[in-house]
Amino acid sequence: MVLHGKELFLVWEHSRRLAERLKEEHGDVATAHFDGSSASAAEVLDELRSFGLLAPHTLVIVDDAERFLAVEGKRRALETYAGQPESQSTLLLRAGSWRPGNLDKMIDKVGVVLRCDPVPDAKALAWCVARAAKRHEATLDRDAAELLIERIGVDLGRLDGEIAKLAAAAATGDGPAVVGRDLVVELVGRSREEEAWLIQEVLLRGEPATAVAAMRELLSISRAAPQQLTWALSELARKLEAAASLRDVGVPDGQIAKQLRLWGDTRGPILEAARRVPREHLANLLHRAVDLDYRMKRGRAGDLSRSLEAAAADFAGRLSA
Repeated sequence: MVLHGKELFLVWEHSRRLAERLKEEHGDVATAHFDGSSASAAEVLDELRSFGLLAPHTLVIVDDAERFLAVEGKRRALETYAGQPESQSTLLLRAGSWRPGNLDKMIDKVGVVLRCDPVPDAKALAWCVARAAKRHEATLDRDAAELLIERIGVDLGRLDGEIAKLAAAAATGDGPAVVGRDLVVELVGRSREEEAWLIQEVLLRGEPATAVAAMRELLSISRAAPQQLTWALSELARKLEAAASLRDVGVPDGQIAKQLRLWGDTRGPILEAARRVPREHLANLLHRAVDLDYRMKRGRAGDLSRSLEAAAADFAGRLSA
């Protein structure tokens, strides 16, 4: 059997199922692990061909199999073995990447090659709902699953851990646990991308010292990506300038908020700043934010931390003036 791909949860899940199936068929199963980067063909083949003294069947696992097979002699040895595999053992190759070849054709006759790639959002969402019901005996609302994927991503291992935590927190003892969006908001931390956007709320307070401290914390503690922070600055400046422009032509606040998709804690402060700060000042903020993004992309921004802290102080200071 070959398991290859970057989704480690699927690799481990298929490995677990294989081990369980072998145990059902043969009773006790011994396991031998090899590192594909250092194991020799002789070591692996000897284990496959040896009769176990303590168990009637042996599962032989080679991790980093792509590095093992990169050596021509080792690859040819496994091709020969695949033509006449031993009945008292099972070979499992696990690889991060896989290059199809003659070995695949020979394995297809006696085993299976499975891809374990990351799943798209839609499949991850369906998986979360099904996993919650089957493995954790909980009902996961669809909107809760969407937020979970938004915050965690599509790493199935991390998702499974969060679902287990949410199911335990939602359990009441009176029927199945139900996990809703509010519980995800409460218990599942923001992603680094979401953390980066929090700088907008701080900038709108118009307090330069607070803005610098928040920017420093996002960079050093939350490890937010500098590029994400420049996007947050540029997007806030764009909304401020656009809100001021719409106000100048008589568009009411409610329509401005709808058109610019303003919501949450930043809606009121953005509309207030658009009323108070001259439009040309907001246009200057946008120009500075876009210029910083341009210089960062071309490696001309100098020390990124200092550049972003200076930009935050300037941004907040101009809103307070």
